[in-house]
Amino acid sequence: MRNKWIWIIGISESVGLILQYLGQELQVPAGLAALLSLSFIVIVPFISPFMLKAKLEKKHIIAMSIAFIGVILISSEGNMNNLTGSSILGIVLLLGAAVGYAFYITSTSRLTTIEKPDVDTFTLFYSVLLIISLSSLFATLTFSKLSSVPKEGIQWIVLLTIFSTLIAFLAYFRALQEISANVASVLLPLQVLVPFAIDFIILSRIYSIWVISGSMLIISAMLIVVIQPYLESTENRHTPPVTYCES
Repeated sequence: MRNKWIWIIGISESVGLILQYLGQELQVPAGLAALLSLSFIVIVPFISPFMLKAKLEKKHIIAMSIAFIGVILISSEGNMNNLTGSSILGIVLLLGAAVGYAFYITSTSRLTTIEKPDVDTFTLFYSVLLIISLSSLFATLTFSKLSSVPKEGIQWIVLLTIFSTLIAFLAYFRALQEISANVASVLLPLQVLVPFAIDFIILSRIYSIWVISGSMLIISAMLIVVIQPYLESTENRHTPPVTYCES
């Protein structure tokens, strides 16, 4: 907790969550809210050079562009009217949430790759979760009021805590020790596809061509940043060293 970057990580994620909640409360359509909150995809590349001294490669620009187009297709479902008629304040708050998430990603990468590469994942997880919990409690008491949880909702809260919080945060912090912030910003939109996949597999729900096309674009962006480096490293391993003969 003494490391300032742990506080930056916790506060930036808390700001993102709080602003996203407030923005959605202002009657911003769900599709637009999802698009704006996921626009960190295009914000991270502009922060990384300053916070991480990271070089933005061409493949990252291509992958981010493809992923963002995929998010637009899923959010609008082919009808741009789904992204209009919103509160200006709500849009500003959701964009602020995206900025908060962008700083959350880059500051996590800064801590785990530059400031303290040997940081313990569990210590980081518990510290950041404590900051987020206290910030969220303060925001709840400020902007609304605590209410009792219905008995039938407790089981779902437990599942959300395990899968959406504990496992997700631990995996995120561990991943940022291995991959760059730019790559992470491309992979994180995969979270959009999980509900669609569950609906399709378990409930046999069929989605429109726009949702399917957007999903394919996001998966394509993921393949660009994940597979290409592997292919390049494989090619380098199989390329024989160049030797020079003295004349």
